[in-house]
Amino acid sequence: LQSNGSHQRIQNITTICVFPGGAKNSQHADVHTDLLIPLDSIIERSRKQLSGMSEEAQQLEYTEESARRKWWQERHRIDEDLESLVQLAEQKYFGHRQVSERLIPVGYVECCPGDFSPSDNSSSECSDLARGNLESRFDAAEHDCVHPPKVGDTFDDEVERENVKKLTVSVIKERLNEIGYEGKLSKLRKAELIELLVSIMKDRFSSDTVHRGQDEVIQRSPDHHSMTPSRVGSDPTMCCDHHCTVLILDEHLQRFPFESMPMFDKKAVTRVPSLPFLLASLNEMKSRGLSHELPGVHPHKVKCVIDPECNLTETALNIGPALDAIAKKNDCTWESVIGAKPSLDFMTKSISEQDGLLLYCGHGGGEMVISRKNIEDMMVVSSNHDSLQFQRGCKSAVVLMGCSSGKLQSVNTPRENPSGSFYEILYEPEGIALSYIVAGAPCVVGNLWDVTDRDIDRYCLTLMENFFGDCEDAGSSKQSPSLAKCVADARSACKLRYIVGSAPVCYGIPVVRYR
Repeated sequence: LQSNGSHQRIQNITTICVFPGGAKNSQHADVHTDLLIPLDSIIERSRKQLSGMSEEAQQLEYTEESARRKWWQERHRIDEDLESLVQLAEQKYFGHRQVSERLIPVGYVECCPGDFSPSDNSSSECSDLARGNLESRFDAAEHDCVHPPKVGDTFDDEVERENVKKLTVSVIKERLNEIGYEGKLSKLRKAELIELLVSIMKDRFSSDTVHRGQDEVIQRSPDHHSMTPSRVGSDPTMCCDHHCTVLILDEHLQRFPFESMPMFDKKAVTRVPSLPFLLASLNEMKSRGLSHELPGVHPHKVKCVIDPECNLTETALNIGPALDAIAKKNDCTWESVIGAKPSLDFMTKSISEQDGLLLYCGHGGGEMVISRKNIEDMMVVSSNHDSLQFQRGCKSAVVLMGCSSGKLQSVNTPRENPSGSFYEILYEPEGIALSYIVAGAPCVVGNLWDVTDRDIDRYCLTLMENFFGDCEDAGSSKQSPSLAKCVADARSACKLRYIVGSAPVCYGIPVVRYR
């Protein structure tokens, strides 16, 4: 999903469905075999390597240079294997140019020319979903994929005719209506409908090729921004960092780090369980009557919880002073609890502050300092005559830097699955990150799996420095990057770019820093 980020244009959202390639009715099995089984194997290798790796264990077991070298060699192999898997995901399932270009908001292409050149293979299929019969569109997407014409391309009548033949009559009629055909279709047989659609497609192909050639000439000119209108509702005064791709993944694919595919490198990407989660935050923003384009964070409303279990000594020593320095640059003093368990009152006030941010650096998702029940209880349901009124009390963005803090898992997911066999998920995946979103948090950052403390500390500081960097000049129209963009940018700070750098993901909408 691509949104232009403006609460005044909530309806201006493009929906893109990506269907995995492969034989008909076997797509799910292909994705499971190609991506999920290898991912589970890699994460399990990493988990076993990190199991029991406390600070004391490191000092006792890895005092010898040879032992440390062997440990790091395996660590780098895991990292390289995950890198290869992420690249395979893009090449095999997102390689089609149309899918790749549509999943990346246009603002990136216009603001960052030459930064992205997706591979051009045809193993993925896509379909724009407007109002209408979704079932027929899903069926059609298994066969149909319209390639955007390029200068020099030719239209192959026979190939296109064979593609159209695979569509149902209702889908063909729907396509004709969509492209503006005004003639009567009710008495036409399928063969006549096929020839009619192919003929119109050919005419449009020739027209689009000419127009594309003109666009390429304009885009190559030094001042092409002033010659072409903004696209996808993009605001020419808005920094391209505020464009965002939102992923809605099924119960199995949600554990895969699609955000780390090369096509999304340094691009703002968030994920939500379903579209209403996205619209809820935008509608709440609109109901407040604010002029801001996106929900955000005020630098003086940041709270921090560091090492509440008092067993991450290096994290407390490194993160605390660094955060103080970042706060000082913003002329702020951030309230922090370091090396001690914060009170429940501190936690509830921290996450209920409008335009605030809570940073947690400790084990897990912080369940030992505030439970999921405490968080979900902040959503109050009241009865008003014949309708129910919902008030979501969690107002702050949340950054959870603990192991598996962003992991969502179904209650019927098997504890172990050594055979890698496909299992049916009967209940929706859940986790503390989703609890925050349900309770009203506009944005939650968390890790999909377990990570090492030093590398994730390095990531965390880079994330905070980027998000709360030096304030822009008051007269500048360029705004600071969104939190989702900073999540992507900070990956490069990790020594292990994939097994650690790919773990953090962003749920919700891309909040910004308010001046």
